[in-house]
Amino acid sequence: MNPTNVEIEPSYDPMTDIVFLLFTQRNRLEPQRLTFDMNTVRNSNWNPSSGLRFILHGWGGNFETAHNIFLTRDFLNIADHNVVVIDWSAGRKVNLTEIYYSNKLLKVQAR
Repeated sequence: MNPTNVEIEPSYDPMTDIVFLLFTQRNRLEPQRLTFDMNTVRNSNWNPSSGLRFILHGWGGNFETAHNIFLTRDFLNIADHNVVVIDWSAGRKVNLTEIYYSNKLLKVQAR
């Protein structure tokens, strides 16, 4: 067996492991999960006439990290925004090289 021909199954798949959580004026405390299926957006509290803010946590965080909670609250206190918190915490369980190549693959699949 030639080790260079062995394909390693990634343990991190951005298509399934990245979680998008929507907060709006109608659901300030309980997020709605959005996926790449547009029906999840259509069936959510998403308001197309409102602004959009994304919040992304750091390496050691997740969607419940304090700054995500404070920023979500503050954005919703300022205006009627769609606030999407991106939780990629599943990715921190693997090495950075694998995350880099998994996200690179995601970009290619999205084209």
